[in-house]
Amino acid sequence: FATCIGINVTPFESGDAIASDSGIIFATPDDPQTLASNNTPVCIGQFSVINGTGDTRSDITGYVNLQGVDSNGGYWTANTVSWSNSVLDVCPTGCTYSTIQSAIDAADSGDVVTVASGTYSELLTISGKSIMIVGATDSTTGVPTTIVSGTGSGTVVSCENVGADMVLRNMEITGGSSTNGGGMSNTNADPTLINCVFTDNVASGNGGAIYNAGSSSPVLNSCTLVSNTANGGHGGAVYSDASSNPQMNFCSITSNTPDGVSHATAAPGRRGFGSGISGLHECTICGNQGGENGQVVGAAIHTGDNYIHRDCDPSLGDLDMDDDVDVADLELLHSQLGICLSDVDHDGNTDVLDLLKVIDGWGICD
Repeated sequence: FATCIGINVTPFESGDAIASDSGIIFATPDDPQTLASNNTPVCIGQFSVINGTGDTRSDITGYVNLQGVDSNGGYWTANTVSWSNSVLDVCPTGCTYSTIQSAIDAADSGDVVTVASGTYSELLTISGKSIMIVGATDSTTGVPTTIVSGTGSGTVVSCENVGADMVLRNMEITGGSSTNGGGMSNTNADPTLINCVFTDNVASGNGGAIYNAGSSSPVLNSCTLVSNTANGGHGGAVYSDASSNPQMNFCSITSNTPDGVSHATAAPGRRGFGSGISGLHECTICGNQGGENGQVVGAAIHTGDNYIHRDCDPSLGDLDMDDDVDVADLELLHSQLGICLSDVDHDGNTDVLDLLKVIDGWGICD
């Protein structure tokens, strides 16, 4: 969470939201706060950073000065921030809206849809709107407690003609079943996904969890994609056509079938087509079907410290991570320790003592 500093703050009401045209800030203060009696600045709530870079404060229409730190530790600023048009509340009972889709249909660009904990059995379509859809989380673990469960026939979330300011946050997407993109399908869409979970979604073609087509460039931040399946194609977790450029940051992609992340553009040096590429930053991609070559398929740019392996808990002796513990691992160990491979007794010299040690151990190992 970012730190906020308020000056001449207008009193907040519970559920008020502040948002930017570029989707930089969103907040729903749990405890409304007002300006102090002596007119000194007060913090009006915790603001979650969705996007943004910079190193200075920014005034927001004369009401609030804000500064904060993003997930990478960098300071951000916003120049086009304004009060959101309205907040539309969704909950199983007792709210204005009982379904997420009805709130989406009623929302205008710039609005925020807040969705209470619970399971919502529906298929969502978002087209041409710059809105934020924000679910609830467990107060201890941060895991989404707002679940959108597919009806067993169709893509759970379909996005078309939206930009990065269409934000989906704190949602579990499950139970989708479609030809392409069981959990989510993006067509000419660049949505921002934050702290979302995709699980148990199925595609008969490509993209069990997420399918990107038509020059789509979604950004996934701190998302989990687990146990999704593309039965007839690739990308159990994420599949992208040759024109799309998804970016995944701090994501966990595990136990998907038949592979993890797949891109129609071939990796460098292989025959392929298109200019699209998948971006991976500080992600864990392991345990997906397809072995060592089934974790990331096609073109990808790796930044940060990505962990990509056939097993999520590999053998401690598999130093070169080729799924075998063998002499190659011993050679790598020796090279890292600065020990000559022929120096069997590790005394810094290769001599007759090393030969005697080998002869002494000659034969079948117990």
